[in-house]
Amino acid sequence: MQHSWKQSIGVLTVACGLVVGTAGVAMAEAGNPSGSGDAASATGQGRHVRRGAIKAAFDAAVATIGIEPQALKDAVKGGQTVGQVADANGSSAQAVVDAVVAALEGKVDAAVAAGTIDSARAAKVKERIPAAADRFVNTLPRRVKTGSAG
Repeated sequence: MQHSWKQSIGVLTVACGLVVGTAGVAMAEAGNPSGSGDAASATGQGRHVRRGAIKAAFDAAVATIGIEPQALKDAVKGGQTVGQVADANGSSAQAVVDAVVAALEGKVDAAVAAGTIDSARAAKVKERIPAAADRFVNTLPRRVKTGSAG
């Protein structure tokens, strides 16, 4: 099954983004004693969290594969999965999955240490990270055309 690039990357951050994003909404509401919450600031916080998780996953993939970031972007746009790029460059898809999992779990651990989420919620988030990382590494984004022009 193919996913759009945003979905593939979003899969990585669904757990982190939802949990830490929810904490961002809570922080935004905590800063607004009226309880009405500022949707714009809460949405901005969620975007910031997702971008941070996406960057962490992408950076982990690039470092593990040992290529330049633009080379990975170009390869994926050209129809290769992150795992295929890893295999072609002397690494392995599983090594990239493991690195992405470690990077995202590090983000969750940092959120716990900062008091943004509690350890019980962090444990639930961590349960979902390995499957999300596997999809990111081994699934071709839907927007990448691999067949004949149509």
